Amino acid sequence: MKDKPVFGRTDSWFLFRLNWAASGLLLVFLLLGALMPGCERVSNKVPAEVEQTVERVKEQVAPDPRFSLFEMELQRRGDQIVVLGEVTEARAKAVLMDSLQRYGDRFEIVDNVLVLPEPALEPEVYGIVDVTVANQRREAKHQSELVNQAPYGAVVKLFKTLRGFIFVRNWDGYLGWMSKTSFQRVDSLRAARWLSGKRLIVTGQCGRVFSRPGGGGDLLARLVPGSVLLQRGRKGAEYEVELPNGRVGYVPARLVAEEERLARHVPTRQEIVRTARSFLHVPYLWGGSTTYGFDCSGLVQTVFRLNSIRLPRDANQMVLEGVAIDPGEHFEHVLPGDLLFFGPQPDRITHVAISLGGARFIHSDGEVHINSLDPDDPLFNAYRRQTFRLVKRILEDR
Repeated sequence: MKDKPVFGRTDSWFLFRLNWAASGLLLVFLLLGALMPGCERVSNKVPAEVEQTVERVKEQVAPDPRFSLFEMELQRRGDQIVVLGEVTEARAKAVLMDSLQRYGDRFEIVDNVLVLPEPALEPEVYGIVDVTVANQRREAKHQSELVNQAPYGAVVKLFKTLRGFIFVRNWDGYLGWMSKTSFQRVDSLRAARWLSGKRLIVTGQCGRVFSRPGGGGDLLARLVPGSVLLQRGRKGAEYEVELPNGRVGYVPARLVAEEERLARHVPTRQEIVRTARSFLHVPYLWGGSTTYGFDCSGLVQTVFRLNSIRLPRDANQMVLEGVAIDPGEHFEHVLPGDLLFFGPQPDRITHVAISLGGARFIHSDGEVHINSLDPDDPLFNAYRRQTFRLVKRILEDR
């Protein structure tokens, strides 16, 4: 008698049903796993309130990225919240970490925030510009947007490096990237010596430094207005000067002014206008603040700096300076040296000009030139009249 099969037809059907049931049960578990967040996923989510705290601190300590770097990333690892980032001010980090301690009963706050400059730059965390004009860009590449410039001899603070560029703070506080070949790197002692020494400010339209008196020898440097040299002494009609790279040369005295005397001088309105007029027909350059090219605020900043008055870099920053005045129906209250501001809306200032008195003004738009807000003036500029917003007085009435 033959043995019966271990599994008959009925048994096979039973196994089929059993396998189908197991597969269905597995599918249910998979669906539940997809619909219900797992423990690991929950632990990796940073609470919104923590992220909002970081944003509030940023608005408090670094509201303007043109002047303060505050870059943060939050990561949650179980009961830890790791704070990674970079800041340019130690106070910003202190305020942030103090604010995050409110969550200390729920999370361990791990501080991985670096206060720049990065350690690799130490101790030479300053630079003295030793090219005619150092271009400052938004990103670390030559094709990036030009945001500012620094003239020869300006001192910049160094923060971090990337692809041959260094992230710096310019003399006016502006942040951006400069090519590492734009300056001589120095430590704090050499920077302090350069800043506190007997300095000469170039006031002439252009200047050159030669290795020997009388324009002899090698050409050591080309200069633009606002350039800085270190004075070593005067020899007749020339100054002996020290350059950022330590070399010694000679520059005509008529092209420079002693910074100490310049700082004591109280500029007149006529001097502001005279300086501005000396730049007529210099071409417009977005981000430019030298005679190689001016944008509107770069022109104003340079004109006032050459008259010992420091102004912020951009028009929407300058508008916060000085005292607002009523220009009058026909601009009869506007004096030479006052600043005129323009913009598509009252709360959006995009252009600035220097008044020549009344309705006429000088500004950089295509090139440095003169326009008027008076419709009867042949120099009338209808667009500027349409977008005119207000007048600010920087100089005291005199």
